[in-house]
Amino acid sequence: MTIIFHYLFTQTTSGFVCRVPLRILDGPVLGKGATPTTTEAGGIDLQDWVGKSLHVAIHSGIHTIIGVAD
Repeated sequence: MTIIFHYLFTQTTSGFVCRVPLRILDGPVLGKGATPTTTEAGGIDLQDWVGKSLHVAIHSGIHTIIGVAD
């Protein structure tokens, strides 16, 4: 499914905070309220995804970001 970036993250002065439990690419599961590091984000600069639609799968309440939607 396609989900807009802002549904998954809140931008703060110290980075992005997860709104829901999620996994970015093949990284670790990040809990709600976590601030992902670049390593946890699979080397992705989350700033590049702001405002974009993301391809996401949801399994057992965990949103897994597969990449940017076409």
